Amino acid sequence: MNSHLLGRAATGGEIAREGLGYQDMYVLSRLPEWLSQGAFSGVISECIGDVEVCYFTVRGQRRTFIEAKNYKLTPKKFWAEIREFQKVHTGNERVYTHFLYVAPELPTDLSPIFRQLQRIRNHGASFDPGASPLVAAEADFVQSVVDAGETPGLARFVLEHVDFDLFDDTQAESRCLGALPNALPPFDEFASGKQKAVLAKWKELVTSSTKRRIDRREFEQAILDSLAEAEAKYWLNYPTTIHLQKGAQGEKTPSPFDISINVAPFLGEDRGARTPQEWAELTVAVEGMGEFIRNSRPRNLIQVGAELRMSLATVLGVSLKAAKGHHLEIVHRDTIFPLHRFDKAPIAYFSREECTGSGHNGIVLIHIGAATRNDLKEVMDQHTLSAAPRLYLESASPIPDIATLNTAVAEAKSALATFRSNEQIHLLHVFIKGPSFFAMALGHRLNALGEVQLYDWVGSAYLPTARVLT
Repeated sequence: MNSHLLGRAATGGEIAREGLGYQDMYVLSRLPEWLSQGAFSGVISECIGDVEVCYFTVRGQRRTFIEAKNYKLTPKKFWAEIREFQKVHTGNERVYTHFLYVAPELPTDLSPIFRQLQRIRNHGASFDPGASPLVAAEADFVQSVVDAGETPGLARFVLEHVDFDLFDDTQAESRCLGALPNALPPFDEFASGKQKAVLAKWKELVTSSTKRRIDRREFEQAILDSLAEAEAKYWLNYPTTIHLQKGAQGEKTPSPFDISINVAPFLGEDRGARTPQEWAELTVAVEGMGEFIRNSRPRNLIQVGAELRMSLATVLGVSLKAAKGHHLEIVHRDTIFPLHRFDKAPIAYFSREECTGSGHNGIVLIHIGAATRNDLKEVMDQHTLSAAPRLYLESASPIPDIATLNTAVAEAKSALATFRSNEQIHLLHVFIKGPSFFAMALGHRLNALGEVQLYDWVGSAYLPTARVLT
């Protein structure tokens, strides 16, 4: 039989369920860590691997393939397991990207090879990829595997895709409970009895994982079902972070198990060259992230950084908009703006001026700080918008808190809707000059305005960027 899923290696463990205690305990011990990883979506036992941990990516599901053996293998059988990993990987590279071998002990005869690998993983991580000390160490590791009778290709596969974990199943429950407060900070506030109640519900779910995939939402619902109302509310306010890769020098590489997206092309000085297709693909990717977060857990609070360019900030806000059920918490420098709060400042924020015109395009300039009306003339002439109706929303005041931000966003949203209706506008051309967190908050709250064309200040002029549907 050619199918990995229907073969004897995959179905044998499902039939012989009595022998799966070790695998179950391993899953239980790792659950806090997996739930701390934003992209974790579920776990299933005895699918193709002993355990498969499922993760969301914008390109489709990815899985960590785990073999868990409650005994020490001989070197021959150990290498046979690694070759099986490689066989599963071949042809399934996009799904099975990470392999994990779990056992109480590793083959003693291979200890020098494992020590080399550990040095490469730990100390070697301090070098940039391609650095000569790292390249030399990897070459030595490959040679050691070849000396053990295996191929250079298998050695490279281990370097790139395989990890090892020594696991004592007698410590599984204490390991799980000990990891909870560090992996999931809200648990630091919960009594030990509540933590043990969560553990008991997780054990029931884990034992059923051979029959079906257990989704993240079920593990999180077990948490809620074990907590009092106030504690459950505390858990529901624990945000899921979307990591934005900006391509900055010295930027920390996000974990492959986090929800992340590369936004560097939309931040640089060439961002004006991004095509409508690229902006559309970014929007679809972020919307997919938001949909995954909303569907995969009972918590719908999303946290994202807002130190961005105006168009990118607005696009992210629109893609994660409130009308789709998201609660957004945006971080700008040292300030957090929780957009699921709606308290407002007691005084108006913007001054407003409207100029009538002709045609079905409308110009909107929102600026916070120094006046910039003259900057619009060139772009209006270039895009034959000189006769278009115009709306100016202006303020010289800062936005220090969520109440002021809510007021500014509410006024802008209302003014845009009225302007569009009064002038019968089909397409709004929106220029924002101010803090990027305002642009993200405005995008998050916009709806029913139809199409909006955004612009960024690039170099010394405004350039059209993304066109979004609100």
